Amino acid sequence: MNLRFLQLTDIHFHNDNYNTLKMRNELIKYVVELRKDGEIDFLLITGDIANKGGPYNCEVKKFLNDIVSAINITKKDVHLIPGNHDLKRGETRTLVIDSILRDSSPSDKLDKLQDETYQTLINAQSDFFTFYKEFLGIDYPSEKLHFVKSSDNYNILSINTCLISDKSGEEGNLLIGKNDFTNLFRNYPPKKIKIN
Repeated sequence: MNLRFLQLTDIHFHNDNYNTLKMRNELIKYVVELRKDGEIDFLLITGDIANKGGPYNCEVKKFLNDIVSAINITKKDVHLIPGNHDLKRGETRTLVIDSILRDSSPSDKLDKLQDETYQTLINAQSDFFTFYKEFLGIDYPSEKLHFVKSSDNYNILSINTCLISDKSGEEGNLLIGKNDFTNLFRNYPPKKIKIN
């Protein structure tokens, strides 16, 4: 089986100057051209839709809806995860994260967070969760940091690396709890596909 997908990342939807607006319009035209080579099966939006915890406004929803229309897919084939710019930062959150990172095994500590601590960290993504619901029409499963969206032809592992995202320049050094991540594979063995 062959699958084709489009990935958008680091949109940082905060600029509305001429060059940015032109680029967005050209991207939509480009996506329409891509479809001439064959159908696109799904869309991955891999974080940083907002910029520095900024708002999710009507324009970003319109832009993403225009991309979905250009691809000619339904929202069930859109997969969306937050990036480190899709959350609100604050002093309490920073103190909690610093404590986790000072631990001798921060990844293990993430696996054993008390509910109150987890809620302090995950609440920073509440604006993203609201956007997710408004855009996709379904709730983000915030009780499961990582989750799988399945279709008949593929599984998408949604890995949320933003729980302890807090510092500038941390890209490439984000941590996840190993147990939570490993548990995904127990329940969802990989499907054999070829991605073009």
